Amino acid sequence: SLAMLLPWNEYQNRHDLEVQLQSALKDFAFRTVRYRVTLERFDCLPEGAGVAMMRLAQNGVDWFKQQILVILMLG
Repeated sequence: SLAMLLPWNEYQNRHDLEVQLQSALKDFAFRTVRYRVTLERFDCLPEGAGVAMMRLAQNGVDWFKQQILVILMLG
């Protein structure tokens, strides 16, 4: 399983990224050891959504609906 956050302009191509990752992981090498990895689950969200989803999981839907959410990203 792989979860990642992408900038919005890159998020639009998330399906292409998933296909490329599946292909690359079939014959993956790390420190001269070869691995055959199967990507079973790929969760990709735009940046900022990860923070919101974490708070939703921690506090529940009712709490989340009552909040004003601001996400500030720097970098």
